[in-house]
Amino acid sequence: VHLQLQAAMLVEKHDNLFAKYGMDVFAWSSNVTTSILIIFLTKLVMAHYNFKFATTLCGLHFLSCAASIRVSSLLGISEHVHVPFRDVLIFSVIGSISIGSANLSLMLNSVGFYQIAKLLLAPFVCSIESMFFGKRFSLPVLMSIAMTLVGVGVVTVSNVQANTPGTIMAVVFVVSSGLQQILCGHFQTKHKIQAHQLLANTSPVQGAMLLAVGPGLDWSLTGRWVGDWHVT
Repeated sequence: VHLQLQAAMLVEKHDNLFAKYGMDVFAWSSNVTTSILIIFLTKLVMAHYNFKFATTLCGLHFLSCAASIRVSSLLGISEHVHVPFRDVLIFSVIGSISIGSANLSLMLNSVGFYQIAKLLLAPFVCSIESMFFGKRFSLPVLMSIAMTLVGVGVVTVSNVQANTPGTIMAVVFVVSSGLQQILCGHFQTKHKIQAHQLLANTSPVQGAMLLAVGPGLDWSLTGRWVGDWHVT
C-alpha cells in the first residue's frame, strides 16, 4: 500500500509538473505570437487602410486591452486586484507622456537619432535604480552599458544630425519611458500584483488620456484629423 501511495504521488507530481511546463510554453508562445501579430496588424491598419493616427491608435489599443482583461476577470480566468487611484494616475500620466513623446521624437528627429535615443533607456533605468533604490549590477552588465554609451556617442558624433527641439523631445521620451519601466516593477512589488493586474487598473485611464490628446497630437504629425478618416 505504501509503495502504491508513493507511486500515485509521483504520478501526480509528474502530471502537475507537465501541466506547469505546458502552461509556461503556451504563455511564452502566445506572448511572442501576439507581439508579432500586433506589429503586423498595426502596419496593416496604418498602411493599407491609411489610418495614420498613431497616438489615437494607441489609445484604442489600451481600451481594447482593458476590455479583454475585464472579460477574463468576469470569467474567472484572472483575479482583479484594486490599485489606489493615485498610483494608477501617476503610472498612466507617465505612460501617456512616453507614447506622446515617442511620436513627437520620431517626427522631429531622423529615424537613426530616434533609435539611438531608445538605446539610452537601459543605461538610464540602471542609473536610476542604482542611485535611488540601491540596486547593484554585475560587471558584465556594467560593461554592456558602457559599450552602449560609447557606441551611442560615436554614432551621434559621426552620423547623426541633431536639432534642439528634437533632442529635448528625445530626452523626454527616454526619461518618461525609463520611469514607466521602473514604476511598473515598483508598483507590482508594492501592491503584490502581477503585470496583467497592474495593466487592468491602468489601461482604461491611459487609454482615455491618449484618446483625449491623441487627435490633436496626430494632427500635428500628419496634418489630418482622425474624424476625416473614412471607415472601410
